[in-house]
Amino acid sequence: MEWVVTTGKTIDEAKDKALDELGVDEQEAEFEVIDEPVAGLFGRIRREAKVRARVTPRQPRPKVERRERGRRNRSRNGRPGNRQGGSGGRNGDDRGTTSAKNTKSTKNTKSTKNTKPAKGKADGSRSQADRTQRTAPDADGAPTPDLDQTRADLATEAPPSPTDRAPQGPEAEAVTSDDRTPPADAAGDRPEEGTDMTTVSATEQAAAAKEFLEGLLDEFGATGTVRTEEIDEDMVELQVDGDDLGLLIGPKGQTLNAIQELARTYVSRTLPGTHQGRIRLDVSGYRSKRRDALERFTRQIAEEVRTSGVAKSLEPMHPADRKVVHDTANDIEGVSTTSEGEEPRRRVVILPAED
Repeated sequence: MEWVVTTGKTIDEAKDKALDELGVDEQEAEFEVIDEPVAGLFGRIRREAKVRARVTPRQPRPKVERRERGRRNRSRNGRPGNRQGGSGGRNGDDRGTTSAKNTKSTKNTKSTKNTKPAKGKADGSRSQADRTQRTAPDADGAPTPDLDQTRADLATEAPPSPTDRAPQGPEAEAVTSDDRTPPADAAGDRPEEGTDMTTVSATEQAAAAKEFLEGLLDEFGATGTVRTEEIDEDMVELQVDGDDLGLLIGPKGQTLNAIQELARTYVSRTLPGTHQGRIRLDVSGYRSKRRDALERFTRQIAEEVRTSGVAKSLEPMHPADRKVVHDTANDIEGVSTTSEGEEPRRRVVILPAED
């Protein structure tokens, strides 16, 4: 049986995720705890619990049990009574049975010779016969154990892990939510042949994104203003200001990142061509506040690492937040940084600098 590995803040949470992937109840699965959860600084989870699970294998019934059941069935059908009728009756029955079998065999042979299955249906016929053989009961009346084994095998097929689709390795660190721009030749965005490819500046992209954000505010029933600010030649930031805009930010800025991707997709579809520069979205100064908080936190942890000489691993972060930590720590003498893990659980480790 194949094992699935899941993580969670607690062991129970990791087990629940494993049961969801396997699609079985807890009584039908077995677990092994790989890592216990470890608490970090300020009540954060430094390392999540990790378990692996699989569907409990089912053992087929022994053949001896099936033979005994077959003997009991034959006894109940009254076969011993036929033996008491004497050899004459038995011989007569045997001859009648043999004649019937020969006649039936002759008919089946003729039917087989006259009927030739079509070439295109040969594989389907064999597949149907295989399915029938696996699911039909055996001669003793007991179901074949292959059906139970097949169900168990199907239950252990886990869906693809979400991390298979996430960027990994050096590419994951280089590609951030603030640096991603949807490709202009994505499905649905590729211009037809013969269309002139125009260059779309960051300012033009920001104007289209502003139109999208104003419409989004109206749909949410929120009151706010959208203004643009040119950060540099290749970056224009759209800032949404107003009251009670926390709904557009979400926990740890997740909703804000999602809206930013939607705005970039809208720009890509509305303004086909070669896009120069990037646009970035901020709501009520959330990104600048979080950047300042991360810089203070990084300096504090870096000082502890430099004093103690012991490396410290931070909690998993969004790529944009990891970049802030790297930039801040690299300006501090006596420490260095690296990243470990895979998205979306990739984290920064602050290390004491080597002498």
